[in-house]
Amino acid sequence: MPTAWARVSPAILWTGIEEAIAGEEASYCVFEVRSLTRVHCSPELAGEEVALARSRAAVNDLGDRSATLEGERFVATRDVFLRHEFGAREWRVVVLQPTAISYATLDKFVRVSRLLVIGVLVLVFLVSHYQLRRTTEPLARLQEGTQRLQAGDFGTPVVVGTTDEFSDVARSFNAMAHTLDRQLVLLRNLDAIDESALSTRNTHQVVEEALRRFCKLPGCTRVAVAVATGARTVTLDVTTLDLSAPLARTTRLTPSDAELAELLAHPRQLECPPGAARPSYLAAWRSIAIEGGTLLLPLVHNEELLGVIALGLPATITSQRQTIDDARRMADRVALALAQVRLVDRLDALSAGTITAFARAIDANSPWTAGHSERVTRVAGRLAQARRRKLTSIDKSNVLDTSRLWREVVTRVMKIEFPDVAVEHILVDAAAMHLIRRPSDFDVIVTENMFGDILTDEASMLAGSLGLSPSASIGDGKRGLYEPIHGSAPDIAGKGIANPVGTILSAALLLRHSLGLEAEARAIEAAVASALEQGLRTADIAAGGKSVSTADAGATIIALIARG
Repeated sequence: MPTAWARVSPAILWTGIEEAIAGEEASYCVFEVRSLTRVHCSPELAGEEVALARSRAAVNDLGDRSATLEGERFVATRDVFLRHEFGAREWRVVVLQPTAISYATLDKFVRVSRLLVIGVLVLVFLVSHYQLRRTTEPLARLQEGTQRLQAGDFGTPVVVGTTDEFSDVARSFNAMAHTLDRQLVLLRNLDAIDESALSTRNTHQVVEEALRRFCKLPGCTRVAVAVATGARTVTLDVTTLDLSAPLARTTRLTPSDAELAELLAHPRQLECPPGAARPSYLAAWRSIAIEGGTLLLPLVHNEELLGVIALGLPATITSQRQTIDDARRMADRVALALAQVRLVDRLDALSAGTITAFARAIDANSPWTAGHSERVTRVAGRLAQARRRKLTSIDKSNVLDTSRLWREVVTRVMKIEFPDVAVEHILVDAAAMHLIRRPSDFDVIVTENMFGDILTDEASMLAGSLGLSPSASIGDGKRGLYEPIHGSAPDIAGKGIANPVGTILSAALLLRHSLGLEAEARAIEAAVASALEQGLRTADIAAGGKSVSTADAGATIIALIARG
């Protein structure tokens, strides 16, 4: 095959190479491989640099291409095979470039990498800082809220400014603080009412304290307290207080029999919504009835109407049952305070002539009187030994000679015959208060007949109704008289609404004290307790709820006794 030869213009050849390495600050030399004859070098190369290039080209084991570092220059070689295409011997191209230029890209990469690492670290710091603030700031707000609670500030809410789990914790914390605040306010109100009852014997002071305390209920700005007076015809002395004009006003009203019966039939509360017909005794309380209507809280003690409290509450408050429940608890304390004041007034109302005649009729030092006291004390001592070994003796030894003898006899008999029983002596007026305030501290009480009649009726209200309490009149022997404390109650005879629990429990006392059947007595008491726990209610303890008849209540308890 014929071969065509051509001559390549050097200008075209070297110009292409120089354009390829332009801007790289590199120089080159081209040598013929075998003879190391210089074919061409960059014009700017000096003799020393050409010699360096020749020495690198003279290395036989370079292979097709190689690169090495020579001082401050980077030297690279590349063999060019020309025989097949151009019919020329092989060339070896040597390129020289300063190390600063060779490493420029690497240096640039290092600088960029440093900036990138610094940026990543800054980003990590910012993200971590944000997460820490997101966690620590809500905790700091909660800690501040706890410190406010410790300082007595229950009204300032905790605000965390997030919508995550910390916001749920803050809502729960604020709800807890609100509940604590309401409970503490209620306790302060109840204590203030109790203190007024203990520190005064004046009904008006109890009423004034009640007015101030009820006005502290949420949303309540108007309140009226009506105290029942009179024997045959009940009248209401109404004292009204408006916080916008805090001067109390007193009015006397006479409700009808039907209105009094309605209050007794709803001892918990009566609501008079806006626009509804109101009882006549509310006519003088028009300032009480605002847009939310009127809430009436009857004050009932021992089934006797002592008065009524009227509250003017907005509609948004009357729907909050917790506020109404708090008001009812406060009303119960007011009822007890008024009952205690009345009890003391009734004791004081005993005329001096009657007391003198009684003292003359019974010789305080007679053997009969002392012997009677001894017998009663021994019965009480035996009962106390069988229970908690605690006996409370109630008298009026600071006034009555008979009570001084009573205390002397009780102290002597208990010290000699019952030394293992703890004896406590309390005056009757203090006992009336302690029986309500700390009833669980009492176990067996021994007292004179007059004081016993009064205190048993008072204590019956601790259980909720006269119909729940049994009684036993017992002496030295096994014989005794057992009956409920309420008596025959002829006004409800035949109506089927009497509470049979007191009578049934009286039978349990008979089995225990007269017949000595302790197990049978406990079975009856357990059946009664089980029935009440299951919701058995007669009309007197139903509080306006579902009630059963006398016969149904008795049948239920009998069934529980039979079931064992």
